[in-house]
Amino acid sequence: MRLSVRLFSSVVQKRPFYITTPIFYVNAGTDEHGTKVQQAAAKANLPLQEYCSNISKEYRDLFRDFEVGYTDYIRTTDDKHKKAVKYFWRKLVKNDYIYKAKYAGWYSVNDEAFVPETHTKDEITKEGKVKVSIESGHRVEWTEETNYMFRLSAFKTHLQEWLKTDGVIQPSKFQKQLQEFLANSTYFPDISVSRPSSRVHWAIQVPDDEEQSIYVWLDALINYLTVTGYPDEDLMKSRRAWPPDVHVVGKDILKYGKAFKRHYH
Repeated sequence: MRLSVRLFSSVVQKRPFYITTPIFYVNAGTDEHGTKVQQAAAKANLPLQEYCSNISKEYRDLFRDFEVGYTDYIRTTDDKHKKAVKYFWRKLVKNDYIYKAKYAGWYSVNDEAFVPETHTKDEITKEGKVKVSIESGHRVEWTEETNYMFRLSAFKTHLQEWLKTDGVIQPSKFQKQLQEFLANSTYFPDISVSRPSSRVHWAIQVPDDEEQSIYVWLDALINYLTVTGYPDEDLMKSRRAWPPDVHVVGKDILKYGKAFKRHYH
């Protein structure tokens, strides 16, 4: 459960100090869509929304009991978040950053992500030989489907230029790690940002295409914008929160999180 927000202000600051935190760790929000949640709700024999609400309440109660404060606890099933995601999607389409294509690759249900073949390995289990993600160790399965793709490849040079500024990622070793990854990677592919609704029904539908669901990763990342009042320009101006001052992100999603999220600024 994926990425959330806290806003802090003080009398000496002209605007709030905006810190985002990962909501798949359930910090100040819950990432509630996707295949994993579908499966967990089925296993618990509960309706999807009820299952998500129960989990969300447990964490909010925990934060209250331990006096952990936050300005906005985001849930990706909130109507305000769904509105923000759909608006952002249409903006990507308008700017030609999204196109439809047939996609084939290794998919990890646990990671809710496609994994490049070079990042997989064979592993012997009781069931025989299976393929797993080298990074997470989770099993992957070959998947072929028609998806919407984001033109991430068009932003490689922009990302490299941004990384030339010292201190944009801390600790600095992780900034260097990402720089080396981009320098050594001749292949910087576009990424899938939707899944067939027949496979992932617990998700936000792609606007004007009921056969496709917005990929949970894209959906979750928009939560940074949701709490600022997006897409209401007047509300965003009154909250004066965007852009964030600090993104807190797990090192396990450094490549994806920073490479993809950077282009939202």
